[in-house]
Amino acid sequence: MSDSALVRTARALDLIPYVVQHPGIGIEDLAQVFNTSAFEITETLNIVFMCGLPGYTPLELIDLSTEDDVVSIIDPQNLSKPRSLRQVEVVSILLGLSTLKIQGVKPEVTPLIENVEKKFRALLPSGHSLDLVSLPGELPGYEWRERISEAIRKRETIDIDYTSIGKEERSTRRVKPIRIYSLGGYIYCEAISGTDSPRHFRLDRIHGVALATSVEESADKSANMASSEIVIDVLVPNTALLFLERVEQLIESKDEYGEYTRIVLRVNDVHWILRGLSSINGKVEVLAPDTFRENFARYALAALENYSD
Repeated sequence: MSDSALVRTARALDLIPYVVQHPGIGIEDLAQVFNTSAFEITETLNIVFMCGLPGYTPLELIDLSTEDDVVSIIDPQNLSKPRSLRQVEVVSILLGLSTLKIQGVKPEVTPLIENVEKKFRALLPSGHSLDLVSLPGELPGYEWRERISEAIRKRETIDIDYTSIGKEERSTRRVKPIRIYSLGGYIYCEAISGTDSPRHFRLDRIHGVALATSVEESADKSANMASSEIVIDVLVPNTALLFLERVEQLIESKDEYGEYTRIVLRVNDVHWILRGLSSINGKVEVLAPDTFRENFARYALAALENYSD
């Protein structure tokens, strides 16, 4: 099978400067260097022969020769040197990787990000640093991130000692964290609080985090869970990426079927999940339970009636 146009383009960008640095190299030798066939090298060179700078007259085209299967580059135009990232591009990539870590990636992904970071930092001049940006450990409230991330992984309910932003009131909130993200120089936790819709708590306003284990609260929690918790089996389009991201921590199983994804999730707030499913652009099918399927159908009909004449 022939290589794709994208693969050939990437190879051409590396092939020309390599030939410039190794004049008179043979096509078979190039095939070994680039781990491909002599046929693919020839096809790539045929494409390069018709490429060049704007103007595209013989004066701007890349000039090369393949006589007797020996390749020589007469005029490489601006491809005489191997491709390399500019310093601003390296810094941009490093900032993006740091942002990924701040937003709370899965534990198994963190070593991969750190390995890539190490390689890109080696491309920067000696002594160069990224001190102009806040590193993950320097963001306000970072000390609570690990404990809350653990609660997300274990699907634990926690008590947080929290000072509200609006009223500056300090109180203990019982929450079930869903995800951690950063915005505007702060770290936030999105969590379900009681039977309300998900709320957002700024980590720098948290004074303490503890597992919800008090006797009175645990009894109330068990009673509430028995009456309000529901397991939903639903089929949603694969394109419902925002919805799938929002409920990721609530999903117990997930399977893809062509253009649709079947998920089983455990929720406490039925009204919130009804609104979330109704916001999806495309077909949504509730498989179970029957009572929730009926509620979803009524909710959808009521929404349609709001737009009818």
